[in-house]
Amino acid sequence: MPNGNNTTEWVTKLQDALNQLQLSSASVELKIDQLKDSVEKLDIAMQELKSITNNQETRVVLLEEKTARIPELLGEDLALIKAQLKTYQRFLWLVAGSVVGLALKMTLGSVG
Repeated sequence: MPNGNNTTEWVTKLQDALNQLQLSSASVELKIDQLKDSVEKLDIAMQELKSITNNQETRVVLLEEKTARIPELLGEDLALIKAQLKTYQRFLWLVAGSVVGLALKMTLGSVG
């Protein structure tokens, strides 16, 4: 019975392919869960960073109000510090965006 034997081979191959597909699917699900956890942690860290930088900006604003009684040169220094703070904030956003991009690339690259 050549047909019966051939059918059995195809059923076996189909079962093997389905098993491999299930394993791959489980791996993808695991990587997606890991990525989701990483993005949640990153989001929490960014919220903390935002809170910290907002507190720093508030402090700088309060210091600027007090500088009305301080000579102009110190006021200029505070303006430079405020500009530097904004630069650090932009840099941290850039770094965070890069980390998310790399995490996505690594995850999607290992899936494919």
